[in-house]
Amino acid sequence: MRKYSLTALLLLIASAVFRILGIFFDGTVFYNVAFYVLLAVALVLELVQCHENSHCSPAIPRGDSFRLRLFALFAAVGMFIDFISSAVGVYKCCINRSDSVSRTALEILICVFALLSCISMLSCAVSFSDGNAYDFRKVPVLNVMPLMWLLLKCIIGLTDVYGVGDVDFTVMYLAVMFGIGAFYSFAYESESDKGARAFSAFCFNSFSACAGMGALGRTVSVLHNKIAFTDENSIFILSLLLAGTFTYSLGRNALNDSLY
Repeated sequence: MRKYSLTALLLLIASAVFRILGIFFDGTVFYNVAFYVLLAVALVLELVQCHENSHCSPAIPRGDSFRLRLFALFAAVGMFIDFISSAVGVYKCCINRSDSVSRTALEILICVFALLSCISMLSCAVSFSDGNAYDFRKVPVLNVMPLMWLLLKCIIGLTDVYGVGDVDFTVMYLAVMFGIGAFYSFAYESESDKGARAFSAFCFNSFSACAGMGALGRTVSVLHNKIAFTDENSIFILSLLLAGTFTYSLGRNALNDSLY
């Protein structure tokens, strides 16, 4: 399995290089196509690795885990950032009369579920503390909050027709799609003490990979003065990156792979 991990990692690094070149050489189709191809192959190799690993370990162990506690806190911070950003979005919808009632309602729901998702990750962090009797599994409804958050983000993303064709937007939306699978798997694995499913491990790792790639593209674009740091999608991809650190850790647990 380690050969797939290493090859996938190298392909992700190569795709990152082509993404950076695509930003500096704006409009060059070759770099963008190479980026997509290398990213797709890396994800396929990750799928093969997860499929062939028929003896996955539990993704969410019980008891103390400093790594999971730390990354759960990272995810909570990311979701709180999106809560603040969504609250600003609600305010803009309220003062902008051109926005529809349905758009405003979606923004309000996203704001609510971002906050509930933050609480969900905080409960996980407390649960992974040494000697703490609290178990986040006792309140299973909280475990589906991150899933609902990204589902709503997916729905509202479908209304953003101006983002179609933009590489950063496409990668961000791809991260959202894998994030839905990752947090569905998180809710599912939270109810099981058995080894994680291959599908879960794949979604955990693919979400973190796409979130990281999206964050890289946004960061380079900001440094290259193509977009503002306060751009709404730039803030959201930061939230995805922080949430992805948590699912990445779950994926490594499932595959029992410390290579990367």
